[in-house]
Amino acid sequence: MSAMRKKISKNDYYEIEIDTDKNRFYITHKRFWRNAAVAPNYLTEIQQALEKLKPGFTALQDNSKYTVVPQEVASKLISRAEYLLQNAKPAHTAVVLPEDKVARLVTQITSKIDPNASNSPHYFSSREQAEAWLDNLDKTENE
Repeated sequence: MSAMRKKISKNDYYEIEIDTDKNRFYITHKRFWRNAAVAPNYLTEIQQALEKLKPGFTALQDNSKYTVVPQEVASKLISRAEYLLQNAKPAHTAVVLPEDKVARLVTQITSKIDPNASNSPHYFSSREQAEAWLDNLDKTENE
């Protein structure tokens, strides 16, 4: 873990971190959300994390444990969170896909809210692959 990695939030449902050395946003979805009330600060915490990063930041979304959520959660939280992230204009986004096939499809649809965006997400089967891809991009762009 980088010396400049900072936890913004950690609970049973998700974890939000930033790494100021890498200028990177991290979000990990951990388990099933039965309703929007389980994550009352989710959007605020995402916004707070994004405000601490510089333009050109990268993002890693770990959805490996993500499951399909009720429509209330999808509309009140998940789609709004994706909008916040995409509106912040990350240079690159790596998404770790869920193990569950239906959740995998849902993730691919919701993580690409704006199909015309130039920063379309890239998908991976592990966090390690996603992190390595982002790190490699950082190296090549800084050369």
